[in-house]
Amino acid sequence: MIKLSYAISKVIVDEYSQQEFLRRLADPLWFQAIGCVLGFDWHSSGVTTVVTGVLKQSLKEDIHGISVAGGKGRKSRETKYDIPKLAEKHYNLPYGVIDRLLYASKMAAKIDNAAVQDGYSLYHHAILFDKHGNWTVVLIIIWIENFLIMERKISLLNIMKCLRLLLYEHIESLDYAR
Repeated sequence: MIKLSYAISKVIVDEYSQQEFLRRLADPLWFQAIGCVLGFDWHSSGVTTVVTGVLKQSLKEDIHGISVAGGKGRKSRETKYDIPKLAEKHYNLPYGVIDRLLYASKMAAKIDNAAVQDGYSLYHHAILFDKHGNWTVVLIIIWIENFLIMERKISLLNIMKCLRLLLYEHIESLDYAR
């Protein structure tokens, strides 16, 4: 899975761009499809966390030009520390761009926890970003009282993937307005 993810990501980045790869990851159907191509059943739970984990292992900053901060569980709470570390180490991004990445990550999590889901908490939070400051956020929330309600979890995954797409398009339109 890691080798295949590496190769697919490299082709998309080489043929199109890092921004196009991030845009595709923001598309919930494409994200699900890449999970299937990597070997997951279309209806299996855990596709989002595993695909994000595979991307975190397979994407190489010097080859793909994309970094992944955050992850599942405790790693999701380390996103705010990972972003500056990765942004400075690999891309030497200015503080203004790093602040925008931190803000995007924080607002996506805040919208998820406060505005969209009542009684649900953040389970998985990762942000993928490139050397230009383009980004997409991958989020999953869970219903703490009953973790195993699959129908609810699947519909919530779709909501969060759509939210990720909307946030990406909103920020992208702000970038063009500058």
